[in-house]
Amino acid sequence: CLYGFSLDVSPDGFEGEIKATGETFKIRSTYMSSTKLCRIVAIEGFNTFSAKRFCKINGGEWQQ
Repeated sequence: CLYGFSLDVSPDGFEGEIKATGETFKIRSTYMSSTKLCRIVAIEGFNTFSAKRFCKINGGEWQQ
């Protein structure tokens, strides 16, 4: 995942750039359950916008 490091350590509201594409991203929100952690990320490029959900179990890798 291109934003894996940011997803692990950055707070909601954190903004960054995906160097490979030039797109920007912002971590919008975080949700936790007893089994997993999920984060909603907004991604914006030239004339494009999307929101993606990334989740992981404790000790696992981020999955879309």
